[in-house]
Amino acid sequence: MLIPNFDIVIIGAGPGGASAAIFAAKKGLKVALLDRSVFPRDKVCGDQVILNALDTLVKQNIDLTPLINQSVITGCLQYITDKETVSFDLRESQIKSFSCKRLFFDNFLFTEASKLVEKFYLGIEDISINEENGYSNLFFKQENE
Repeated sequence: MLIPNFDIVIIGAGPGGASAAIFAAKKGLKVALLDRSVFPRDKVCGDQVILNALDTLVKQNIDLTPLINQSVITGCLQYITDKETVSFDLRESQIKSFSCKRLFFDNFLFTEASKLVEKFYLGIEDISINEENGYSNLFFKQENE
């Protein structure tokens, strides 16, 4: 599949890609958002998010009520590996965090981005780019294609 003309194509619709899509679309850019997964998806990852991330979303006038209702404000940050558990006590720190299942957090941001972007493509694979006449053409296949 050849993607039609867009100002920006963002590959990866996780928190970073979805946020970038939101910001770009709010600036008036024609955005395409691609991901190899289909949302909602779960991801093995820490469920802690620093509150500064929420501040960034609030500045974009995003209603965080659904996200906050599924979250727990905490005073510590913890990660676990196969060898150790590391905890940081943040109660005396300027940094605060909230705990939200990654499944919900990713899907919340993707849903917000999908309301604003021109087009999104999920379940993509085999991406290739070629340059022709000063333009970059992006090709890919979608699952079940």
